[in-house]
Parts: sequence; C-alpha cells; structure tokens
Amino acid sequence: MPARRLKNSKPEINFVWNGRKLTGRSGDTLAAALLANDIQLIGRSFKYHRPRSVMSAGVHESGALVTVGSGARRDANIKATTQELYPGLIATSQNAWPSLRCDFGAISNLFSKFLPAGFYYKTFMGPKFISGTGVWMQFEKLIRRAAGMGAATKLPDPDNYEHANAVCDVLVIGAGPAGLAAAAAAAKPGLDVWLVEQDFELGGELLNQSTAELSELTEQIKHIKVLTRTTAFGLYDDGIVGLVERVTDHLSTPNPALPRQRFWTIRPRQIILACGAIEQMIACGNNDRPGVMSVSAGRAYLNRYHILPGESIVIATNNDSAYAAANEFATAGAKVTMLDARPAINKLADMDKFPGKIYFGCAPLNVHGRLRINALDIARRAGDKFQPYKKITCDSLLISGGWAPTIHLHAQRAAPVWNDEFACFVPGDALPNIFTAGAMRAIWHTSACIASGESAGRAAAINLGCNVRHKPMPAAGGWRHPIAKLFEVRAKQKNKFINLKSFVDPQNDVTSDDVRLAAREGFVSVEHLKRYTTLGMATDGGKVGNVIGLSVMADARNLPISEFTPTTFRPPYTPISLGALRGAYTKQHFRPIRRTPMHAWNCKHRATMTIAGLWQRPWYFARSGEKLDDAYIREA
Repeated sequence: MPARRLKNSKPEINFVWNGRKLTGRSGDTLAAALLANDIQLIGRSFKYHRPRSVMSAGVHESGALVTVGSGARRDANIKATTQELYPGLIATSQNAWPSLRCDFGAISNLFSKFLPAGFYYKTFMGPKFISGTGVWMQFEKLIRRAAGMGAATKLPDPDNYEHANAVCDVLVIGAGPAGLAAAAAAAKPGLDVWLVEQDFELGGELLNQSTAELSELTEQIKHIKVLTRTTAFGLYDDGIVGLVERVTDHLSTPNPALPRQRFWTIRPRQIILACGAIEQMIACGNNDRPGVMSVSAGRAYLNRYHILPGESIVIATNNDSAYAAANEFATAGAKVTMLDARPAINKLADMDKFPGKIYFGCAPLNVHGRLRINALDIARRAGDKFQPYKKITCDSLLISGGWAPTIHLHAQRAAPVWNDEFACFVPGDALPNIFTAGAMRAIWHTSACIASGESAGRAAAINLGCNVRHKPMPAAGGWRHPIAKLFEVRAKQKNKFINLKSFVDPQNDVTSDDVRLAAREGFVSVEHLKRYTTLGMATDGGKVGNVIGLSVMADARNLPISEFTPTTFRPPYTPISLGALRGAYTKQHFRPIRRTPMHAWNCKHRATMTIAGLWQRPWYFARSGEKLDDAYIREA
C-alpha cells in the first residue's frame, strides 16, 4: 500500500520533480513531499545503481540524494530530507540513465560478485609490462562516469556569500529539548547566549513526537539570539566554532541584497553541545530497498509532516525506544508488527497499549521487493545465532538498532570512547569550557534530557562567575530493559551462513561482506578499512555505517568493538558549499589592489599592467600596432 498524507491544514506548495508538477505542504522537506505523493523511488545508489528511497529524516540521509535547481543555480547531491520545500522548487533524480525506473547502470548490480571492495585497485592497473599509469587513467574515466554523484553546473555561481565574526558568552549547539533548556538556563542570569540549529524549526526530536513540551521550552528563549538553518561544522583550537547559515536557500524569490549563505566564525567563552543522537540501522539482506527507514524517521513523517509511511509496517528493534512509535503508527491506522531481538521482556507501559503482534527473539533477515518492499524474511534466535524463521508480508520496514550520540564536534577535539552498556560511542575526555547535554551523553528520556540541559546551562554560567545554583547532571540511560547488541543479522542454514547483500554504508554501497573481505586481505586498521571499502567516505561522513562497520570488523577479527575507534571526524560535520568558504573574496575582492606611486603615469603611457608580488606593475608598453613580442624586443 502507498504512503499517504493524513489531515494537514497547512498551505499547499507547488514544485517540480523530474519534470512532473506536484504539490506539497508548507513546512515539508522535499523528502516528505515526495513520500506524500507516493514517490518511493528517488535515486540510484553510488556503485551498483540499486533503487533507493528515503531512509531517514535528517542530515544523515543515505538514499534520497537529488539535484536541486537549474542552470547556474543547480546543486547536486542535496539530501531531500534537509531540503526545505518552497514554491517553484525544481528537483531531479541523479545517477540514472536513461530514466530512474529503467537505469542501464543497474547492470553493475548483476555483476556485484565481481565488483567487491577495492576491485578497481586490483583490476584496472594494466599488465605488468606496461609502465606508468596510462591504462588506469583510461579506466578511471569510465569508473567516474558510472559512479553515482550528481553533475555540478559549469556556469559561474551567480549568488553572493559573506563572512561574519561574532563573540558571545555561551554558544549552544542543537535546539532539541536539551539545547533549549541549556540556552534558557544560561540566559537567565543575563548572559549573551546564542542558540544554533541546523533544522529550519526548533525542537529536535520533540518535533517528531506528540508533546506539549516544545511550546513551553521555546517560550523561555524569546530573548536569545537564535540561528536556524545554521550548521556548526567545526570545533577548532581555543574554542572557535565555524558555522554556515543558509540565509536564502529556502526562498523562491530571495532578496538580491541578501547573501545566499553566511559563514560565521564564533568565539564563545563557553560552549554547550546538545547535538542529540542518530538512530542506528541493523544490517540485513537488501536493507537498502525503498520502504526501509529508521523508526525515528517514520515517526518524523507521521507526527511532523502528517504522512503515514505505510499501511502494513514491521518495526524491528533491539531497545525500548521503538514501542512508543509503534503505538502511534497503530493509532494512525497502520497494521503494525514488532520484531524485538531481545527475549521476552517485562511489559513496558507502551506495550500495554500496543494492539499488534510482537515476535520476541526475532530480527529482520532479508527484504523482498525491487522498487518497493513487499515482504520480509525474519530470523529467530537460537542461542547466540539466528536461524530462518518465517516470511511475512509488509510494505514498510522501520528499524531501530539503538542510538549513536552525535559526538562529531566533540570528537574533533577529543577521541570518543565505547560504552558497552548502550552499545555506542560517547564523548571522550572532558574539554575546558565545553559541556555536553542530552542524548549526546546517552541520556534517552526527554525529561532527563531537559534536566541535563539545565545542568549544562547553569555550569556554563557558574564558569563565567554568575551566582547560580549548581544542578546535578542526570545519569546516562533511561530505558527499562538493556539494549541487545545487534548490528547485523546473519542466519545459518545447513551450517552455512546464508549469502545476503547486507548494507553497512548504503550511500557508498559498502556491504558487510566488503568489510570481511578487507579483514581477510589484511586491511585491519580502521583507517585502512575506510579507504579500502570507502566505508564512511560518503556525504554523511559515516553517521549511518561507522558503528556497524566497526562491529563487523571486530567480529571478523574476533575482538571486542571497544578495540576500535572511528576515524577522525574532520570538519565539516556536513558538506558546505565552496561559495560559503569563499565568501566575498572573489574577483577584485580576492585580494586588495595595490598601486605604486607610478601607477597613474604607467597607465597614461599605455602600459599593460600585471600583478608582480603584491603590486600592480607595468608588464610592457606597446606602441600602436605592437603585440607583446614586438614590445618586449623593442624595449630590450
């Protein structure tokens, strides 16, 4: 059954997708508008050209990469989950020819057995008796043409950008429940507080829930400097933070006096990181098919955008957080089936209300369907292994493999550490004048996140000499039952593992078999694993696949995952435009024009000027009819 729009009274917005005129609603992202129009097939994958759809509702999207705009304002590889809908938006799919439904590049999927990780290193270097890299250079052109990145425009950028600098007492990054509470607590004693949020609305995970807490929290920050549509991409020495503000990317007819984007360099005295957490997937067979997404994404489309992602939904989980979402989908009219990888657990409050069937000790094994999911094989635990169990029909699979704190900014200054209790990496050593709060600290309940924000806000104020009472930081956790450490589902039949294409990094088509191949071939360090398989090298920076990939490598080497740490999270946190980095430093503003005292005399005598060092100097003095060669010979 198709995804469908529930009751929504917001104004309609017209936009164009692949030349087809469609209608969305105010406040939609492009991904939400496409789902509401029952468009599941949105793109093709990087390497195998497999069908891809929406997999998330945020900056870590791996499937719905599109090209937005036309002409000189065409931008490739935009995540449909972050592109705000506006009247007249033009978007197209990419990495497909001659069409999205019939893509000739998909033939590579048929030969995927012969195209594993690193195949190009071993296949296209040419015979040993041919010296140089000429053979590789020819093959490289074909490989790059087949790879799945969108085509950038070759026309000059018509937009303006600017750089700005600012100082403040406290900078709060992230406007979820913890960030909102932290900003309010820090501002209460009269400090200059800035709050930045990459989304176009405040609230974070509260936007995806039916709750009244959001309005109460936003009411407390009315007099605070708030920057929405602003990404904190880098945390540098001495507490300097880099931000990019998208000023007019959401407007159909922007004011020409405004920059398209603004690059901020902020020097705060105290920093509070309330960056939240990203729900993790579980690797299983064909887990990249349209109709597979995270539970939190499905919840966002239901509660924030009023879209039911399917009518027959399977929710697979290894933790408590998915049960509230299951009830919401059931209340909205969907048939919901739960797969809980843990053995039967004591009833949660959310379980009492759930009307569907729950399979304990079960997990997703293999997804059926090509352009849309239509059935799911599930596996059942047998000791510490899985065995095939049964097949169930469904049109959506929502997965919650636990939550990974968004540690990226903190990890730019201090290495993260593995928390075995919550099966995730958490911020490492404490940093001077930098505090963390909320789900970033593996605090899962909303009320505890709010309390942690208040604690961090007060601590920042105390550091600045304010007379504020200290508030203890809540303990991490909050689930009633422990998480089951499950990163990949592999099942045995006749004492052999069933051969499935299980994706670890969907954007770069990295499978769990690729990771195991890297281990067999000796690429056992995390850095070599990343470069050999391209795990974590996509535009999401490994936000989806890093933890799963490390767990598969740990399993292949028979080591605990705590022995591995992610590769360095270099800035930027998400891709930023070259225009924003450049700012106004272009053409005559690229560097100042320096004229010597002789400049006017030189120009009067028909000198052709050039830049020598930092100065404008005469290149040659051409007489009538002379060219450069004639002039310099005569002058000599």
